[in-house]
Amino acid sequence: MAGGEKLCGFVVDFLPIREKLNGAPVAFVFPREGVSAVTEPAAILSTAQNPEAAKAFIDFLLSPEGQQLAADQGYLPAHPDLTPPEGFPPRDEIRLIAFDPATALENDQANKERFVEISGG
Repeated sequence: MAGGEKLCGFVVDFLPIREKLNGAPVAFVFPREGVSAVTEPAAILSTAQNPEAAKAFIDFLLSPEGQQLAADQGYLPAHPDLTPPEGFPPRDEIRLIAFDPATALENDQANKERFVEISGG
């Protein structure tokens, strides 16, 4: 899409936003109906050799300083006090779709089949 070869596609927000800032002929549209939350998960494994250091790292990732690093890389920071990267709309204009993990798991296969049907494979 960044090269102008495709008219549309499913993509994570920061990619086309960043490419547009670099001059690519693209735009990212946040649907009025809302978007799913895409997280950058981090966890401490039960087998961690140094759980205290792992906790300190997770605490850093969630801190304003860690979230600023995420923003500097073009990601929308989770911390509400940080300004989104250039190209993103104000946070209060991004509507999130409600998510129920149990329902998502229950409908997993049907949702995948529907996605294939809609997207053409």
